[in-house]
This record gives sequence, structure tokens and C-alpha cells, in this order.
Amino acid sequence: MGWLGATEKETLRQLEDQNIGREHFSLSKIANPPSTGLAAADERIRQIARINPLRALIAATYLAEMRAAFTESVRVLRPCGYLVLIAANNFVCGKEFMTQRYLQHILEELGLKTRLRLIDAIKSRGLMTRRNATASVITREWALVLEKIRT
Repeated sequence: MGWLGATEKETLRQLEDQNIGREHFSLSKIANPPSTGLAAADERIRQIARINPLRALIAATYLAEMRAAFTESVRVLRPCGYLVLIAANNFVCGKEFMTQRYLQHILEELGLKTRLRLIDAIKSRGLMTRRNATASVITREWALVLEKIRT
């Protein structure tokens, strides 16, 4: 948006703070990553925090904010409607981070039922974006089809 002149340089950080998956945080937030509500994810985040507190905060914030986004998505999804999610796992500070599994659990906690789980090997890197040096190359992704159960 800055390159396009759609916003002033001074407001870019405020806009970035509204994005899920951002990597810039103030130092005051690093000490206390939010709980994700998922025991396995919170345990992995504690392990990552011992290595790199910032990366732990990024991961925890991502899952917490995805939960909020999914809550609204499920709210507006009609009964018997479907949600399709494409997600992949990652390595954070050398620790496998089961992103697709964590996101699936969140959606199931919100009342969706998994109807289909497909795994796709990523063969082409043509559209690959630059990743953090502590992240690994993503080699496969999951396509999840979840249904909102009639209530």
C-alpha cells in the first residue's frame, strides 16, 4: 500500500498490525504470547519461546487471531455449508509446527465437522515468497473440507 501511495508511510505499521501472520511486534508483547486454547500448540509455543521468544509470539498470535477469524466465518456460514481451508505445516526454530492440524482443531471446536482431508505435495516453487531464515521450505499442504453441522 505504501508503494502504491494508498496510505501514508506513518500509517503502514497500524495497517500491518491488523494483518494475521504479521512478524513485527513491540518488545513489550514478546514476554507473554497469547494462549491459543490448544494444549498441543501452547506446549510447542513454550518450547519455541525458550529458543526465540519473538517467533513464539508470532506463532501464538497467528493461531489466536485465526481463531477469531474462524469464529466469525463459522457464525456466518449457513447450516450444512462448507468451509475449505488450505494450510501447511512449518518448522519454527527447528520445531515442527502443525499449523494445519491446529487450525483443523480450532474449526472443529467451533462446531464444524471434517469431511475430507487431502495432502498435496508442492512440486513447484514458482510463486514462492521469501520466508524467514528460521522457517523451512514447505513441501506439502493440506486441503481440508469442513461442514457446519445443522444446529
